Amino acid sequence: MTSEGQAGREIALIDAVDEKVSSVRTRQLDLSFNELADMYGSGELVIQPEYQRLFRWTPGAQSRFIETLILELPVPPIFLMETEENVYELIDGLQRISSHLNFRGILKQPDADDVRDPLTLEDCDIVMDLNGHTYRSLPPALERRLKRNFIRAEILRKESDRRLRYYMFKRLNSGGEGLEPQEIRNCTIRLLNPKFNDALIELSADQDFKYCITTVAEAQRDKRYDQELVLRFFAFLRWQAQYSHEVGDFLTEYMEAASDPDNVPSSVFEFQRDPSIFRRTFSVLRRASVNA
Repeated sequence: MTSEGQAGREIALIDAVDEKVSSVRTRQLDLSFNELADMYGSGELVIQPEYQRLFRWTPGAQSRFIETLILELPVPPIFLMETEENVYELIDGLQRISSHLNFRGILKQPDADDVRDPLTLEDCDIVMDLNGHTYRSLPPALERRLKRNFIRAEILRKESDRRLRYYMFKRLNSGGEGLEPQEIRNCTIRLLNPKFNDALIELSADQDFKYCITTVAEAQRDKRYDQELVLRFFAFLRWQAQYSHEVGDFLTEYMEAASDPDNVPSSVFEFQRDPSIFRRTFSVLRRASVNA
């Protein structure tokens, strides 16, 4: 290849990268934890139920984070997605923000208006005198310090390209400690289009299907393995020819294709027909099991 040809290829590559960079609009904000709590209470900061279910820090881990804030030690930034003007969805930073809200006694249960029992500090290992305190029992000076502590928020504006938002947060959440693959898929796929994921969740509640997977442990269902089984059903029904590598990647790629924000080809998933096929299949399997 001539030097001119090589230069042309490099320019084309740089232009392709710059085009994608320009389609992502971001901004940074420094928000106090009191602001975040107010935004959460007013609905301006949204934690989707699928994310709320992943709040798994132990009371000790939560307490040490609260201790970190009281000591004014640095904490990593959180990531928010703007869904409408000045309304944000929390994508990365769940454990930290939920710990603060839980200590304040305002963190809601998933799919409910009830709040969790407020956190009582334990296992603080720098200022051990904090152990046993609740938010209300803190001295006013420490309460103010906790509320006024700031955290950097990286915000993806609503004008950003939908696909790039998805891939960005897919990478952010792919390393979550203790999360199962389907839990990560459920959360990140919302950024493309929640319709297909909602269909999986609805079908996982089908009574015939639930009867057929009674051997699946409760702990696995808590981690959304039942929803992964629904996903496997459709992936191998519709996309079996694409299965050429690790099954986890195959399921993720199928879910991405079925959640295409522009168009879902009928060869990938038909929203009118495929749920009926699923329900009929497990109705037959249940009857066969009962009559065996």
